[in-house]
Amino acid sequence: MSRQSYIDTFFWSDPWIQKIGSAQKYLFLYLLTYPEGNVAGIYEVTDSQIVHDTGLDIEDVQRFLAFFQEERKVYRWKDYIIMKNWPKHQNIHSPKITAGIERILGTLSPDLLRYVVEVDYQYPNLAEYIENHPLKPRKTDTLSNGGDTVSNRDNEVLHSTSLNLTIRDGPAPKGPALSRREECEIPSPVVDKSKRTFEHALGSLRRAVGMEHS
Repeated sequence: MSRQSYIDTFFWSDPWIQKIGSAQKYLFLYLLTYPEGNVAGIYEVTDSQIVHDTGLDIEDVQRFLAFFQEERKVYRWKDYIIMKNWPKHQNIHSPKITAGIERILGTLSPDLLRYVVEVDYQYPNLAEYIENHPLKPRKTDTLSNGGDTVSNRDNEVLHSTSLNLTIRDGPAPKGPALSRREECEIPSPVVDKSKRTFEHALGSLRRAVGMEHS
């Protein structure tokens, strides 16, 4: 979808623009006018797409982007472009503009939004936005488990599904149906007292009738 972008004619008089090379000017201007860009100046575009659109070599694209980042003008986060000073050149007093910028910020992943804050993205209301939209915890928060990495969710599952086996002395409890935990308990062997009494009585009877060998 096409959109209109307005470039101030002062662009060519900017001291930083005047000091960089022609190919770098060309790439920077491309980033300012990228068709899928937005009012926030934070958008996704791959290196291969830039190469396709500009005709620049992939090595030059990557080298120029690294240079822009060193100069703190443009930042790269995975396949995202962050035009650090973009908001400074917008009518930030317009509710429509601020709503548009914050709508874009609301679509960013927590990690990308953290990076936007770290690089000092020049949106005057950024601190207020973050205060009203707290960053969510990282999805990869982990616990160490014997050298392995276990997510918080996995750790909860491990604890909730582990069997609590208890070996105890004495006979199994009598009474109503046993609970799941009690079913897992392993009772110690118990001698049947009635069987022991019967064997004792049988031995006494044999001795009385003379069947017991001496």
